[in-house]
Amino acid sequence: MSEIPAIGIDNSGGAHAGNLYAAFYTWTGSSMVVEVATSTTGGSSWGVPVRVTACSPHDQFFPWLSVSSSGLVGVSWLDRRDDPTNLSYEAFAAVSSDGGATFPNLQIASASSNPNNDGFKSAFMGDYTGNVWNSTGTTLYASWMDSRNGASMQDEVGGRIGTGSVPAWNFACSPNVGASSNQLNGVAAVSASDVWAVGYAYPSASTGVSQTLTEHWNGTSWNVVSSPNVGSDDVLNGVAVVSATDIWAVGYADSSSSGILQTLTLHWNGSSWSVVSSPSPGTSTNQLTAVAVVSASDIWAVGNTFNTSFSNFETLTEQWNGTSWSVVKSLSDGTGTVGNNLLGVAAITANNVWATGYEVNSSSVSQTLLEQYCC
Repeated sequence: MSEIPAIGIDNSGGAHAGNLYAAFYTWTGSSMVVEVATSTTGGSSWGVPVRVTACSPHDQFFPWLSVSSSGLVGVSWLDRRDDPTNLSYEAFAAVSSDGGATFPNLQIASASSNPNNDGFKSAFMGDYTGNVWNSTGTTLYASWMDSRNGASMQDEVGGRIGTGSVPAWNFACSPNVGASSNQLNGVAAVSASDVWAVGYAYPSASTGVSQTLTEHWNGTSWNVVSSPNVGSDDVLNGVAVVSATDIWAVGYADSSSSGILQTLTLHWNGSSWSVVSSPSPGTSTNQLTAVAVVSASDIWAVGNTFNTSFSNFETLTEQWNGTSWSVVKSLSDGTGTVGNNLLGVAAITANNVWATGYEVNSSSVSQTLLEQYCC
């Protein structure tokens, strides 16, 4: 029956031999979620269940579980993540190679199924789901109910994980600071277990003051890491990695609480974030929007700078030489334009850097803008 957990045991003789696993779905108060619990004591005690789909707000249901001869834990289920109305579903699966600690998601079905197209006038979609490993423990075969034909359910449709499956996007739980707005603007990775995301948060809705937000992925969860602020409004837009102990984040701050923004650069040294002075060449607002790395002594940041009247804005590029940040002359293209802004940067070599953005012409129409530092 669909409400009964599926259970499997690791008989592989590997690192997680003897582990007992149970897959089931539960109600969170707003949606159904699939979880896997692990017992290392033969079922006398169980660890905290792990969600196979992290933070998805949509239903997951009808799971099945089996363990391969090599100790891989295969879970398959039906998932509504791709339907904003939380109705149609697709078959998904996940294979854990770390004893049930993590479950990278894979999409099996190539088309969605509407449960109302069941051939029984929306009265019975069935619950015939399952999966099984092949004899060598290298391929997981799954079955599920599929109504992509728009008329009736096909009771079993085979899928293969390990040959022919495709990765899928999955919601990840990320923390928020305070009860007001939070936003992440940039992400960069050192490794699969060392990823950084940056943005801003409004810890208090009443003050209307934004503060820098940096979050770190340790391979298991995202966590807020304390980051400094220099003004009444601080925002991070981009982050780039040199190494695990050399990371840069850029944005802007209202350091004088006057509404005039200045460039903001933060550096991570492996234990904490600190503010590093960066130039703000304009007489009014300056901001950095993206950052890219050539080496530890050659880093580029781009953005824009405004004149005093705020009537037009120009491109801004800055370079870190290992000791300090300095402005490098960039181009504000076009005759009669009212603004030029750089939003992205990619560094290939020390003499080959690309920056992208837009220019606004005299008719207030945005046009593409590409600049290359080279040769």
